[in-house]
Amino acid sequence: LVVIPQQGVISVQFAIQNFVGILPFLLMSLLLDGWVNASGLDNQLGRVLQGRMTTVITSSAAFGALSPFCSCSVIPVIAALLAAGMPLPAIMAFWLASPLMSPELFWLSSAELGLGFAVARLVTALVIGLAAGFATWGLERRGLFISPLKDSAKPCGCSAKRSLAEQPIVCRFWQDESRRASFWQTVRTTGLQLSKWLVLAFVLESLMLRYL
Repeated sequence: LVVIPQQGVISVQFAIQNFVGILPFLLMSLLLDGWVNASGLDNQLGRVLQGRMTTVITSSAAFGALSPFCSCSVIPVIAALLAAGMPLPAIMAFWLASPLMSPELFWLSSAELGLGFAVARLVTALVIGLAAGFATWGLERRGLFISPLKDSAKPCGCSAKRSLAEQPIVCRFWQDESRRASFWQTVRTTGLQLSKWLVLAFVLESLMLRYL
């Protein structure tokens, strides 16, 4: 970008344009992440889903294959799900199946290449998602990926203490000062971390489109 200033301008414009396009998904994910953390739903969600891994992985792969998210817009969603306590195998199943198929891709593939090809692509997305989910589950049972979140994304202070105890979910978290502070801290920390990596990804994408 420094050696070729013209490409630097193009890359910056490309990154801004794409970041603005993904911003609604990013904001929705951050608000959901903050609400889940502040309300205490993350602890309950993790407890409920851990014992039903086969069903959760299968459902996540199916939802991913039928969701409208592309490979970029799915990133904020999986970040929010991971921070909310969703098991990593389920997230891997959703993560890999989602970019491979969507309702729009299904109808476009059906119209241009035939219904058989569209169905085969849908089945392939499901199989890849299921394979990733169950493979990750198998690795987890061997002691790997037990704590996938980085230290900066893990709950701390009162949030960490609250997660150790079984407490009721507080949907109206804004009525409690500590929960309200936890909400804004989660939104701010996750938002900054996602934003910097998304911008870098868009800059690299612009260079790949230009030179590769």
